[in-house]
Amino acid sequence: MKARDVLEQALRIPRILWAALTASQGLLLVVLFVQRGHVDGSRVVPTIDVLMMGVGAVGCAVASFIVPARAYAQAARQHPQELVRPEPTGGYQPSVRFAHPVKAAQRAIAIGVTTLILKMALAEAVSLNGFALGFLGARPAEFLPFFAVGVVLAAVRFPTVASLARPYELAHGATFDASDAAPPL
Repeated sequence: MKARDVLEQALRIPRILWAALTASQGLLLVVLFVQRGHVDGSRVVPTIDVLMMGVGAVGCAVASFIVPARAYAQAARQHPQELVRPEPTGGYQPSVRFAHPVKAAQRAIAIGVTTLILKMALAEAVSLNGFALGFLGARPAEFLPFFAVGVVLAAVRFPTVASLARPYELAHGATFDASDAAPPL
């Protein structure tokens, strides 16, 4: 079995997680609108509260890119892989490859799913800020942008082979494609 096959077969679980965590943001919005139907609309949320929630949401959005990337890099460093560095032939430098590509692919999946959950949780935190504002009585124009940003952050995290494999390849300086193309050791 090739590493690319292992990665493709492993996509089902991350995609289920992605769908569930993305759908939960929609569920929060539905709950909010159902709950707001029981509120008379006379409450006004102070502008400073909206701004503070916005600052918190921006922090979560930025963290959703930085924290998972650092966590991935740290986890990848903790599990070094044996690499094969082929000799250059005729001026051609072959790509560095994993000595045990299936094992490397399994590790990439484990780290990738963990960081996917972290990314999705931080994306959902943006929507939760909007949920809190709406629950406190903010107008839809004040809380709906939080949901829009949270859903966009989730959408760009859709799990693919590249999103699982590429960070691992970069962390180790090797490629799964070169590993799959080479004869087994």
